[in-house]
Amino acid sequence: MLTESEPQEELLKLLACTDCSGSLRRNPTSLVCDCGRQYPLVGGIPRFVKSSAYADNFEYEWTRFRTTQLDSAGEKNWERNLYGAGTVAGSNESIRTFALKTGIRPEELKGKVVLDAGCGMGRFLEMVASAAKLAIGVDLTRAVDVAATNLVAKSNVHLLQADLRHLPFRPKTFDVVYSIGVLHHTPSTRESFQSLIPLLKPGGVIAIWVYERAPWRKPWLPPAQAFSDLYRIVTPRLPKPLLLKLCRARAQLGEHAQHPLAQKLLNKLLPASDHPNLEWRILDTFDWYSPKYQWKHTSDEVRRWFEDAGLVKITEQQVPISFSGVRPSESGP
Repeated sequence: MLTESEPQEELLKLLACTDCSGSLRRNPTSLVCDCGRQYPLVGGIPRFVKSSAYADNFEYEWTRFRTTQLDSAGEKNWERNLYGAGTVAGSNESIRTFALKTGIRPEELKGKVVLDAGCGMGRFLEMVASAAKLAIGVDLTRAVDVAATNLVAKSNVHLLQADLRHLPFRPKTFDVVYSIGVLHHTPSTRESFQSLIPLLKPGGVIAIWVYERAPWRKPWLPPAQAFSDLYRIVTPRLPKPLLLKLCRARAQLGEHAQHPLAQKLLNKLLPASDHPNLEWRILDTFDWYSPKYQWKHTSDEVRRWFEDAGLVKITEQQVPISFSGVRPSESGP
């Protein structure tokens, strides 16, 4: 964020015009390039897009579930098995999720400049900012305003509203780039991934997690994903308040299906989050049924993206489908 009370150069030196790649300077209400392009500052946050475009469902979502997934927010007294990796408490679920899906430990971020590509309301930035030298969060939506409130105490966090496919940064800016559960909600998962590679410093790490394309394990029994894909022909087109009510009803319905067979059938035919916390369960279910784009991928497919990008030390993490890779030190421009 660029406010009157905090240093501006820290962020400005990383930014570049999305039209001509020129340097930006600040005037009282915007960032300005010599080519004539101006980017407004709203609430101290630079805006490189005019609207949330295809992702307005996430703007709606994060303004209603502002702190649900923050480790630091309120009393979180549940426990759950997280991706088969052991039991986690509600107070550390996000930090454990970050580690499982990126393969990055917080201590590895010390002294690093880090980009959260699709930060939402700041769930992972909260943890990253506690370890990194500088943490930059980008989102296509005004969820960045929620993140600004949630992370107001983190002086090393800067937020931007921008399109991941046209990011306003200089090449070779970041030591670490991560994107957790975002790229598959863009018009092209692969193209959005490719747009992040030039932003890595030589030797820098990129880590992503995207949705898995569920296999048909039995030819006569489709996966639950097939049923949700069928419903998604309609659900992204529903009025968001109505869809949220339906997701709340489905999340509550799961509490009443006590018989194991009834629970199994419900989860198969009407898939929804099984999170132990009701609000989180509603959020996750809305998050599944509301996006315009929801691409799904295989491990082999995503590995090829990393290979085609010239990355090395490609590592598949424990949680499908999550990979990390390193930009070679000898990389060119």
